[in-house]
Amino acid sequence: GAGSEARLLGQMVVGGTQRNAVASDGWDFGSPNGVTHARIEVLAGGRLVNEWVDLGGWHPRAAHLNEQSFADVVVSGAGSTWSIRGSALGGNDAVLAMGTQQRSTTTLTVSQGGLVQLQAPDARSAGLYLSTGQGKSHVTLSDSGTRLELKGVNANVSVGASGGGSATLIVKDGALLTQEGSSWSQLTVGEIHSQGAMEILGGGQVSGARSVNIGSGGTGSLLIDGAGSLLSTERSGSFVGQLNVGPSGSGMLTVRNGGQASAFALQIGNGYGADRGEVLLEGVG
Repeated sequence: GAGSEARLLGQMVVGGTQRNAVASDGWDFGSPNGVTHARIEVLAGGRLVNEWVDLGGWHPRAAHLNEQSFADVVVSGAGSTWSIRGSALGGNDAVLAMGTQQRSTTTLTVSQGGLVQLQAPDARSAGLYLSTGQGKSHVTLSDSGTRLELKGVNANVSVGASGGGSATLIVKDGALLTQEGSSWSQLTVGEIHSQGAMEILGGGQVSGARSVNIGSGGTGSLLIDGAGSLLSTERSGSFVGQLNVGPSGSGMLTVRNGGQASAFALQIGNGYGADRGEVLLEGVG
């Protein structure tokens, strides 16, 4: 509840898997084919402060490739805050990485006015990376007053980051996602060999990326649906306001029923190889 706070230094791993064996590591630890479940809830005005976070991570050195991890974080209610700040002293960026290991399934749900902040210290960056290592990630931001904010020298969001994972990011019902990078900010959906899907629905809004890439080395889709639903790009500085669909992979952008995408420049495909970009506009408004 309000006034309750937990502050944790260094890395926080939620729902990690680890398996060590005498033959490879010199000791036994963990269970072959084991399953890990972990859950964090920040509710009713509570506050959690970290430097950087790994959901569904920890490298299983002697894994049997069947170990599984399920990690869930819920931030709900006005005043409820999860703040990831990095560390100037430790040289750490403000990072939330999800689905970082094979067979990890991770969720982040922010609702009813909850706030997630990735606030980097001076000269450091902020990053939200969904499915960086063959895992699965699902993020939902819902309800008016709910916010996910990234601030740093670079402020980057990757939905389906790398390694063959899959990820979804949904911003709906008046929730906001903002990126504020003093040097650079980028939103990418479907990076290297991964699958990413993003939906902006029911008046949700996403803003602040200088470059938006849908299908950049992987498969990506972006749906903007409903009146008030908006993707807007940052247009200050040089080489900004870019919306690229299928720049180096397969990308699909759908805008319908009064949704809006606002950018300085739109590129569909890149004219090389087998890259593919598609844009569909449909519905009144």
